[in-house]
Amino acid sequence: TLIRHQPFNVSRFKSNQNLTKNRVSTISTTGGWGRAQRAPSTSKSPVKIVETERPLHLLTLSAKSETALRQQAANLEKHLADHPEIPFPDVCFTANTGRSHFEHRLTLIADSVEKARTSLRAADYIAGKSAREKPKLAFLFTGQGSQYVDMGRQLYETQPLFHQILDQCDAILRPLDVPLLDLLYGEDADPDALDQTIHTQPALFSLEYALAKLWQSWGIMPDMVMGHSVGEYVAACVAGVFGLEDGLKLIAARGRLMQTLCEPGDMLALPVTESDALEFIAPFANQLSLAAINGPASVVVSGTHEAMESLKATLAEKGVKAKSLTVSHAFHSAMMEPMLTEFEKLASSITFAKPEIPLCVNVTGEMATDEITTPAYWVRHARRPVRFAAGVETLYGQGISTFLEIGPKPVLLGMARQCLPEGANDSTASWLPSLREGQDDWRRMLQSLGEWYARGGIVDWAGLDKDYPPRRKVQLPTYPFQRELYWIDKIPNRSGIHWSPQINLAGLLQQGNIEQLTHQLKQTAEFLETLAGQLPVALSLLSELSQNAPSVAKSIRIKEQLGQASRDESEKILLDFLQNLFAGVLGTNLSRFDIRQSLNTMGLDSLMAVEIRSRIQSELDIDIPMAKLVENVNVLDLAKQIETRFVDAHSTTNAKGDTWASGILLPFRSITGNDKPPLFCVHPVGGSAFHYRELAGCLPDNQPVYGIQAVGFEGEEVPLTDIMAMAIRYVEEITAVWPSGPYNLYGWSFGGVVTFEMARLLQSDGREVTLLALGDSIAPPQYKGTSMELQEEDNEERMFRVLTAENEGRALLSGRFNPSSWAAHLQEQIGAEVFDRIVRIYRANSQAFFSCGLSSWNGRLVFLGAAQTNLADDLFGVHPDLAAWEKLANRVDHHVIPGNHFTMHRQPNVRRIAEILAHEIIKG
Repeated sequence: TLIRHQPFNVSRFKSNQNLTKNRVSTISTTGGWGRAQRAPSTSKSPVKIVETERPLHLLTLSAKSETALRQQAANLEKHLADHPEIPFPDVCFTANTGRSHFEHRLTLIADSVEKARTSLRAADYIAGKSAREKPKLAFLFTGQGSQYVDMGRQLYETQPLFHQILDQCDAILRPLDVPLLDLLYGEDADPDALDQTIHTQPALFSLEYALAKLWQSWGIMPDMVMGHSVGEYVAACVAGVFGLEDGLKLIAARGRLMQTLCEPGDMLALPVTESDALEFIAPFANQLSLAAINGPASVVVSGTHEAMESLKATLAEKGVKAKSLTVSHAFHSAMMEPMLTEFEKLASSITFAKPEIPLCVNVTGEMATDEITTPAYWVRHARRPVRFAAGVETLYGQGISTFLEIGPKPVLLGMARQCLPEGANDSTASWLPSLREGQDDWRRMLQSLGEWYARGGIVDWAGLDKDYPPRRKVQLPTYPFQRELYWIDKIPNRSGIHWSPQINLAGLLQQGNIEQLTHQLKQTAEFLETLAGQLPVALSLLSELSQNAPSVAKSIRIKEQLGQASRDESEKILLDFLQNLFAGVLGTNLSRFDIRQSLNTMGLDSLMAVEIRSRIQSELDIDIPMAKLVENVNVLDLAKQIETRFVDAHSTTNAKGDTWASGILLPFRSITGNDKPPLFCVHPVGGSAFHYRELAGCLPDNQPVYGIQAVGFEGEEVPLTDIMAMAIRYVEEITAVWPSGPYNLYGWSFGGVVTFEMARLLQSDGREVTLLALGDSIAPPQYKGTSMELQEEDNEERMFRVLTAENEGRALLSGRFNPSSWAAHLQEQIGAEVFDRIVRIYRANSQAFFSCGLSSWNGRLVFLGAAQTNLADDLFGVHPDLAAWEKLANRVDHHVIPGNHFTMHRQPNVRRIAEILAHEIIKG
């Protein structure tokens, strides 16, 4: 609805309420080349916001196989047919945020349950298979020639963030004689006015900046950025080279100076190589210039009208088909020189900074250097040709496989396809537009978002819905497990069966309790009737074999064998023991266990590592440090090392430099041979830092990463009960391995509080802290004045639920929970001594948290908050409050991470954390 002279209806968008007053400005209309006539105008925003919901929604499903994915789609279609009353936005929200995201994926766009059912029945959706790692992404920002009246209008009417940013740009540009909203969405919007470069350049900048910020709000973060001509200004702004206001000031001045100081000219696109183009324009020195190299055989020349007419005649004689471009000026040619001096003066008033996101530049077609922060570069940019083809080659060479065009129409994607080396195709690269003229804005945006997800991209699904009416979780069909008949291997991973932790199946088998064992199996898994009838016989046989089989894990027998065996025999004995131990803990069939697989890729969780360490200590009297279980070694290597330690009479020494000494640092990726500042990650309340293993695996290969586990988690030290004492000890440890700084610190949950205090200590000692990041940490002040006095059994239940969720990820996080049964399970798994140690650490850390008082941090804090807060509320009584941290830090940058307080650190959500931390480390 166009409302020319009435105030906005912005009741839903509080940030825009100050824009409802009349604004007096000037509207520029062109009265010939280089002249602008000004007429006073009283302007309000020309578009009335009438929508409270976006018109389309994106539904995603994923599975571990194509068969399961098709079954899931069929199940959902039937469920929606049975429950047509479920609001479709809630269906999408539940499917997108409430499920794990597996390898095989599909996405569809619809506006209703009925339309979604139609698409599911007809398989009218995007299907894809995600790569093991997130595809690397580049934003490509479109240049002049792509503009049209009403570009992005539907988003402006229905997307609050996009709306807010364009309003912000309009407020900045109106004093500069650019009435942005009137040019784009006014009742009398004139395409000819928008096509004048004085208006085109700032209009494209504003639209593309708003689009980029919208994509980023959905968790789509570029690994690199590049623009074409005017688009490079937006790319530089998004990368942090200059701020929004400076960027608009610069681009508006560029357009104004080109419009008023430069004579009109022509531009011509030629299907020839760069060298051929230079030959063609050689006779027209100073009249024609090479303006752009867009592909191997695609260039643009620019210059005077007279010279261009002569060139056209020459080309026609040679049979070269050229295309004239609809432009007002001969950009990137000698005809731009009259504006360069004034432009450099204005550029000198801009504050520049180094890019925070890697930026590929037009002038060289290579990654930006420090020159990007000088006025001289932007002067050269206006005069030199755009080396777009070289830029695409550079991005592809840097590993970019997905190109997302940020602009009103996909002009660059087609050109970029032609720039990739031979052999590159749509299976190795993907091309995503933002908008397309004549198409529904939301459909085009969601189509590209769905394609990104289907290829393995990470999406902040909560961010997609945050500007709209609150969504709610609804009941949807469960995962369709694909059941097969095979010899029993690792049941939980193969058939989707999850054993209750209170059931000791091995114990029932050893006891010969066939009746109870059969009952539990039937309760837990689905069996054909014929197989179910055979279970008692099969289990009786297994029980007899289990009770009569010789044990390989009797410590006295292992020691006796080692004492009597040769070195070669000892190695084999240990290898057999470790192979059985690791295979048993991991639930892997022994015949399929690879002794050469690196320990840090086996999928060990914290309690598995604790169990392995405890078993080795009890069976062999060798205290293996946790750090050994995160090193890049395999079981074969570990057997040799343990054998050496076992026969070494001095193996119990704990001298400095002894790599077997217990410590609190876990080197997920050490600094050996690397001068890049490490990332130090502080343990949560349970004391283990092992869960950071997945985060370390998602960070760049050259990024050193250390976990800091609690004092007393291994070794004989007593757990610390004071946050300051922990901070002092941990700072001593990290400065010992990285003395000179700078320091990158990250702490999840309770670890964030300790990390905060560590940053303050380092800063007070004159050391540089380039990154202080907290993962969903509750600030101690949040508990001030609240009632957290729980009954003792409630405290115990919460403790076991938190410990298990932190370390295993298989906790009973909701529903009925029996603390004593769970404690017995843990004790049996890791041993009573280790169990007691973990409980002591939890209680010591809890005491430290509730007794601490934090002082302010003189710096920036990066806060990574979980999208789902209900679990934190359930366990802790509160969920992390950003406002509490904003009172303690000079500045807080907030990022939303998919998942809840615990699952945010598991795949695929942890990849988003890795992206943010890697970006912050590069920026630092």
